[in-house]
Amino acid sequence: MGSAVTQYETRLLSEIRTLKEQNKRLTKKLQDVESYYIGRIEDIKKDYAETIVNLNKKVTILSKPLLEEDYIDKVFNSILLITGFTKQQLCSVLRKRELVIARHIGFYCLKQKGYPLNKIGEHFGGRDHATVINALKKMKNWEKVPKSYKNELDLKNKIKDILDNYDNIQITG
Repeated sequence: MGSAVTQYETRLLSEIRTLKEQNKRLTKKLQDVESYYIGRIEDIKKDYAETIVNLNKKVTILSKPLLEEDYIDKVFNSILLITGFTKQQLCSVLRKRELVIARHIGFYCLKQKGYPLNKIGEHFGGRDHATVINALKKMKNWEKVPKSYKNELDLKNKIKDILDNYDNIQITG
């Protein structure tokens, strides 16, 4: 009887060893598969992140000029609504006082939105950035001596109000 139990135990031990080896191989395969898919997921995440960055760059590149042109048109239209001066007049070389003041206010509105001085000048008839700087300095004087420049400040505020409420304005006529 002792040998029967020993043979049985030996066979059980052999099967246990076999099952343990199978378990080790399966665990190793499972780790390999898990490692592979984790790597793939990381690759996919990187590709996704790069794609999002590239798309954002493209959207920014595509939409920025459209938004800039849209705001610039709003500035010209706001000045037209208040003063009656057209874009062509504002971009011309004419030096009529009222026209120059309206032009300066246009410079100011674009500068407040962060437009570079050279771009502002370009949109107003190809003027130099120094012309824009000079105009903005003159406008600072308006603030320093408000009684002397009441009309100019009123005009600036009206145009700013139009710009601030531009999308809510309905023009009839």
